Amino acid sequence: MKLLLRLTAVTALLFSTTSMAHHSFSPYAINDPMEISGVVESFRYVRPHPILELQENDGRLWTIEITPRNWSNTGLEESSDVIQSGDELRARLWPARNGSPEAVLSGFELKGEYYEITPQIRQRSAVEEADRLDGDQE
Repeated sequence: MKLLLRLTAVTALLFSTTSMAHHSFSPYAINDPMEISGVVESFRYVRPHPILELQENDGRLWTIEITPRNWSNTGLEESSDVIQSGDELRARLWPARNGSPEAVLSGFELKGEYYEITPQIRQRSAVEEADRLDGDQE
C-alpha cells in the first residue's frame, strides 16, 4: 500500500511540474508592459492558446498569445469571430524578452471598448524569474 501511495505521489508531482512549465511567463517582460496599435491580420480562438496576429502601425507583425482561462474576464464569446481581420485594435501586452515581435495579451481596445484579460501576472515562479532576469540586465 505504501508503494502505491509513493508511486501516485511521484506521478502527480511529475505531471504537475510539466503542466506548470507549459504556462510559464518567464520568456515575457512581465515587469515592462507595453501598448501597440494596429490592424488585425488574423485571430484564431484555438486551444491550447488563442493567437492574435496584429500588424502594428509601424509595419511590424506581432504574434500575440492569449491565456484562455482568463478570456472569460472579457465577457466575450470563445470564438474566432469575436475579432475580425481588418479590425483596428489597441493591445496592452507583455513583449518577448528576446526582442522578437511575440507577446502575451493583457487586454485590448476594440471599437472603443477596453477588454481586460489578465491585468497582472501573479504566478509566483514567473514573477520571481522576471525579477531575477530584470536584475541581471541592469
